[in-house]
Amino acid sequence: MTAISVTGVSVLDNPCSFTEPFKFQITFECLSEIQEPLEWKLTYVGSAENDKYDQLLDSVLVGPVQVGTNAFVFTAPPPDPALVPRDDLLEVTVVLLTCSYREKEFIRIGYYVNITYDGELETQVKTVIATDDDQAEFFDDVMQDEEGGEGEAEDGVEGAEGGDDEAGSEGNAAAAASDADASMATGESKEPPAGDAGEGQGETAAVTGEGTGEAGKAGEGAGVRTRTYEVKVLPANVDFSLLRRELIADEPRVTRFPHDWDTDRSALQAQQEAALLDGNSNSVHNTHSLIGDDSNQSMEMN
Repeated sequence: MTAISVTGVSVLDNPCSFTEPFKFQITFECLSEIQEPLEWKLTYVGSAENDKYDQLLDSVLVGPVQVGTNAFVFTAPPPDPALVPRDDLLEVTVVLLTCSYREKEFIRIGYYVNITYDGELETQVKTVIATDDDQAEFFDDVMQDEEGGEGEAEDGVEGAEGGDDEAGSEGNAAAAASDADASMATGESKEPPAGDAGEGQGETAAVTGEGTGEAGKAGEGAGVRTRTYEVKVLPANVDFSLLRRELIADEPRVTRFPHDWDTDRSALQAQQEAALLDGNSNSVHNTHSLIGDDSNQSMEMN
């Protein structure tokens, strides 16, 4: 039986400027007494290719937690755009709202975040080369994405209260955490939900030939194909104040991890029993002290 159940998360002040803080109204139920505070964290995924660009925006300890309904507003500063790779600054990324107890994460709520730019974008030409049939098929998929094709939503849920992805049975929490990272902090997270492609960021593609020149020599007999397309990118002197963000608040991805709450309850029960025994011992000690005082007083009276 779980001790903490997150029943609702609302995203406040959304959409807004990229430089505004994040705000979440969080509601949870405490079903049984816990001894230590909960730790909430907010992480911004700076790049789907490398987690070294992840930014921990803030962490907060919430406690002592009372049995019943609890609610608070979690405010975290915005990410530093200068620390995000330029190619990953626009379009879709992910923020992860997590909660841990005793340094063990038990829930993760991921939101897609669409980043747009109100200023003028520059046009850049890109080329990709596939050197075998599998890679060619992969790059065909890439091109479909670059052309603004709608991606299938990845198990979206109706708010944080809705259906969540079970991370697996006890004993494979690490594997479950890895799966959650793969779903919310890999290349899949760069695929925007249907209808959420950034305005003014459309890209065009064209087939340029079946592996000519050096590329053709390198991949001779391997079905080499080259794709060239145009993409809108940020200017060299980007004005970060013109960046805007919008969380796709109605499609969070919720993952729950196993947590041994029973161990905590057993420890709490043992602590309470020890306190009770200690209290009884003090009562007996105090009784003997009172009797001793009365005896001394009687002796003095005599």
